[in-house]
Amino acid sequence: MNIKDINKTINFAKIYNLDLPRLYRLNLKFLKKEIKSLDWQSILPDHFLEEFYNDINSVKDRLDDLDKDFNFLKRYDLYENFLNNLVEPKIDILAYKAFLEIENNETVKSSIKSFKPVNSFASKIEYTNNTVTGRLTVKEGPRILTLPKRCRNILKSSFLNGKIVSVDFCNLEPRLALHLLDKSNNEDIYEYFRDKVSFNVDRSVIKRAVISILYGAKSNNLADLTRARSEEVFNMLKSYFNISKLLNIAESKKNNSFRRNYFGRPLHNIKEIKENIIVNNYIQSTAVDISLKCFSELSSIIDKNLCKPLYVLHDAIIFDVNNDYIKELNIIIDKGYLEKGLGYFPLSIEDFIWRYIMKNKSSFLHQVAANYIVGNDIEAELSGERIQLETFQNLLDASKKLRESLYKENSLDRVLELADQKKFFTKKFQDLTGIEWKL
Repeated sequence: MNIKDINKTINFAKIYNLDLPRLYRLNLKFLKKEIKSLDWQSILPDHFLEEFYNDINSVKDRLDDLDKDFNFLKRYDLYENFLNNLVEPKIDILAYKAFLEIENNETVKSSIKSFKPVNSFASKIEYTNNTVTGRLTVKEGPRILTLPKRCRNILKSSFLNGKIVSVDFCNLEPRLALHLLDKSNNEDIYEYFRDKVSFNVDRSVIKRAVISILYGAKSNNLADLTRARSEEVFNMLKSYFNISKLLNIAESKKNNSFRRNYFGRPLHNIKEIKENIIVNNYIQSTAVDISLKCFSELSSIIDKNLCKPLYVLHDAIIFDVNNDYIKELNIIIDKGYLEKGLGYFPLSIEDFIWRYIMKNKSSFLHQVAANYIVGNDIEAELSGERIQLETFQNLLDASKKLRESLYKENSLDRVLELADQKKFFTKKFQDLTGIEWKL
């Protein structure tokens, strides 16, 4: 019995909430440690080893019995192998320092710090799925799930000509619900329903209404619409999303200990009686397994010399991709994902770096500057006196040239010259605007 098989059995046991072997359960720290690293077989007394092996085999027998009708653990093992082989991303050190300097929120600052680079790369991420639905959370490493979109520029392609992209499912959970109800739809779900009402309505309103229907919001009123129009939207959606049928599906595989999702993943919510939560757990958990299976398969077919999987953000996966491979990756993504027994799920691909406009003027200008300095395209409308705008532009240019010089120039005189220019425009900008400049 090798270490890998033992650890796999332990992990599977946690999925089913089974009692772990006694020696493990009693928190014998040396045993836990040795299982993961050293030659513990030669260290532990024979009677310990014999008891531990017997306990492991008993757990394996119990797992085989629980999983025999679903074969979920084989699927889960595929996810684990995929997640364990995610690549550490390269960090733009200047962008990292800039965002850390201007951030006032301590929680956000803590998330940024988790990306602290060593030799220009972040540490390896370790996910865990200790949630009712199996949704991933970060156990160790960069806290990508809580990093604000406006700070994503700290990630940098490791390729000389490359970019960070995200591959996302399109309307995963509502589309899944329709598949479960045998109402497949390959269009944008929210646009599709938007065309079903008798008046013009924003897509975001339809999205909120769909989420309300699926997850049991008490009110049928939409703040953006009159009561009559809200009722029309909800009545239309209720004709598509049969919540009673979804509840029956969610309850169909339960036993005395747990419910299961579509693929047989145990859902430890057997005491839950609220129907909307039962439906929510079932759909979200099934969506987790669809996305992880898809991302596992994607990562197995891409050219990893040109496209590196970095992170999973629930129903999205982040890649560091060489520009020469973008066209090929788009061809792969355009095919979407077919989940046997359920149906087709379209995927989309886009730049991961999100242009975030902050309301606070000082923070907004720092955000614009941070993007400009690191070489990102920006779209922003700035207002102010002409001399203020010109000085701001001069400050950005000086800062960008200084950054480039630090990376490329060998001349100390040139670096000092640019540093003096930046210092001059910083003081001038602060005098003209009263804004304390931190970059």
